[in-house]
Amino acid sequence: MTLITRMPWVMAASLLLASPRPVSANPVHLSPVFPLHVAGQAVVGPRGQAPWFRGVNANGLVQYNPRFPEQVALNAADFREMRALGFNLVRLPLSLSRLEPYPGKFSVAYLHSISQVVRWARSQGIWVILDLHQDRYAANLFPGEADGFPPWMVMTFGLKTTPVLAGITDPAVQGAFSSFWLNRAVAGHGLQYYYFLALKKLASTFARNPAVAGYDVMNEPNPGFFPPLEFASTVLLPFYRQAVTAIRSVSRSQPIFLEPDVVSMLAGYQAWPYRRWFDRGIVFEPHMYTGTYRGLDLSHFLRTLGAHLVNPMIRVNLTPWNGTSSSLAIPYGQAQSLARKEKVPFLVGEFGDSPTATGNAWLEDEIRLQNQFGVGGLLWLWQIRQGSYPWGLVSSRGGLTRDPERATIMASPHPLVVGGRVLSSTFHFKSNRYQLTYQAVYGSGATEIYLSHLTYAHGFQVAASPGQMTLSRTITKYGGPGAHLSATILTIAPQSGRVGITIRPHAPRVGGPSQGKTGSAGHNS
Repeated sequence: MTLITRMPWVMAASLLLASPRPVSANPVHLSPVFPLHVAGQAVVGPRGQAPWFRGVNANGLVQYNPRFPEQVALNAADFREMRALGFNLVRLPLSLSRLEPYPGKFSVAYLHSISQVVRWARSQGIWVILDLHQDRYAANLFPGEADGFPPWMVMTFGLKTTPVLAGITDPAVQGAFSSFWLNRAVAGHGLQYYYFLALKKLASTFARNPAVAGYDVMNEPNPGFFPPLEFASTVLLPFYRQAVTAIRSVSRSQPIFLEPDVVSMLAGYQAWPYRRWFDRGIVFEPHMYTGTYRGLDLSHFLRTLGAHLVNPMIRVNLTPWNGTSSSLAIPYGQAQSLARKEKVPFLVGEFGDSPTATGNAWLEDEIRLQNQFGVGGLLWLWQIRQGSYPWGLVSSRGGLTRDPERATIMASPHPLVVGGRVLSSTFHFKSNRYQLTYQAVYGSGATEIYLSHLTYAHGFQVAASPGQMTLSRTITKYGGPGAHLSATILTIAPQSGRVGITIRPHAPRVGGPSQGKTGSAGHNS
């Protein structure tokens, strides 16, 4: 059985199915988001339908140091473009300095801004993680990329800022974090009391919103002056326990995302001592930057360190990347091992790199490993203001950058939601062949696979066994400055049993792309 379909971007696709079933080309539609919860080691919807998360961090609501205004304001078009690139999850960093500008007082205007962004995301079928973010503790504390706590929560024991390496060892930053972990008092209450109030305010505002995938309690917690190996068990996890209690007092089932402290993360998550979590709705959320900041030889290290001392926005990480996925596989394996031991799902909350040949190869490895380990990931960063570090996936004005290779990598084929449990997901970047195998559970809902014209400019062929399949002319057409994005969603009806999908590029005819005809499916004679 063969179906040739002309897509809106002149893409021809043929479907070759093992068991002939009716196939149709549907009109444009957007899959609605649905409430999520944690079931065992997976994040799922009400009927067991499991999202396969691929997304991006969007920092448009962050309040940075005024000398480092890297954020670009978000708008509805951003989320149409995200959807066109196959993203179904956005991590939205938020600044406590904007949310709680005074002790126990919350900004209604900021909450409205957050609500607006969530509405834009929901309209495009995109979930949102609300992330109470910080970098180097507070915007008024560090001269480079800094954000997070309001000035009234900054207590440094009189230590001054002297930028060293990535700023996580800066004396003032260390002092401020130590004060926070010691829960020093402001206006009659400990600093953490006000933090928990903010988490509770967020959760009470968005507890019934199905587009809110959950809450990230704190970005990359810094141990301050506490010994790293003792910090997790004696300080961080007790703090997390109280944070989870605050959220659960108003939101019973939304996932809660917890990160290792920044030192444990760099060391491979060793300082994570509990065998059992204290809440069934926890998702482990490490960040994967292994090899992103390269300092592999002494001369390069000295040059980078010297540049950093002049410009503290340049960050240094000595973790090697050897040009293959083997070095990146180590932290992925460590994270998966820890998540399995703790019996929780895990999500890569951040990964990113510069738009260079090496950076693009590294990004391919990240996507390859996320497929291999069956884990979702969120790229850092969606957009960034011109003049800042060049990590934005799209231009600051919207639309693809001059070099769209990173967007093409991120838009490689992947499922959006799966009506069952994924057994394997593999994409070969050289051949553009994608394979998905999953154990379908009838009643769990449809499976949807995202296919971009960036990958399949001349169309694609699909082999599926067994079952009914629907080729949908969705989403997604987005016309932005200098860009036109289109994609197809391949929808597989709910069923049971083992399902296998293989997608290959459709070879263009000599002299031009395949033109094809629009027709109805039927048996080959």
